[in-house]
Amino acid sequence: MDASASREGAPGPGELVIDLILSLDGCAADAVRRMKREATMPLLLTGSLSLGHSLMREGLVDRFRLVLFPVITGRTGLERIWDRFEDYSLELLTARTFEGGLQLLEYAPTHLEQPPGTDWDREAAAAS
Repeated sequence: MDASASREGAPGPGELVIDLILSLDGCAADAVRRMKREATMPLLLTGSLSLGHSLMREGLVDRFRLVLFPVITGRTGLERIWDRFEDYSLELLTARTFEGGLQLLEYAPTHLEQPPGTDWDREAAAAS
């Protein structure tokens, strides 16, 4: 725990993680709503697609960070991780390029009822 944050009454980085874990006996979305109200620093989620998916569905994700690796995996690609997600438009907020071409892209997501420029019906597509 960061001693300076503790002295000022703000939670240290580990405390927010522990708080969320302890809150998961109820609804994760409710725990995150409470943490967003009380947080004095940005909240980050790393590595849990299912939790990220549920928080995006609830409209609790303000920023979406993608790391773009300069590699194409065709037939050897292992998993299509975005298949479970709804559709979102992404407004680019920041972009940083690192040595080797790796990029960090930060977006603001907006949920889409249907893909842009189509008459696509989500319920009919899900039923088929």
